[in-house]
Amino acid sequence: MRAAPLLLAFVLLLGAAAEPPPGGSPAPAADTLRFAMPSGEALVTVLPADGSYRVLRAPALSWLVDRSFFWQTLPAERGREFVLLERRRGDRTDTLVLVVDVGSEAAGESVTDEGGDE
Repeated sequence: MRAAPLLLAFVLLLGAAAEPPPGGSPAPAADTLRFAMPSGEALVTVLPADGSYRVLRAPALSWLVDRSFFWQTLPAERGREFVLLERRRGDRTDTLVLVVDVGSEAAGESVTDEGGDE
């Protein structure tokens, strides 16, 4: 019977951790651009013109110059890669996510914007 109070305390701690801090608001949803490309090909894309960008997380053989993002994939690469970019718009900062499916059967590019802008 000692397990019941411990389990209750654990559940209460989990519930408290899931709530936003008092007076705070949840982080805004990130905008997402999605791409599908064959392995061994290069991804070259121009990012939206509504801000300036800085790389937070990106794969090897990739770089960002102003609004142009480039990534040369290797022939053996397969799977999904997430590129995280910080976007500054005036005094606001948010995150832009590039989701790249490498080695997929679909050649070409598909783009969707899932974030919420005012």
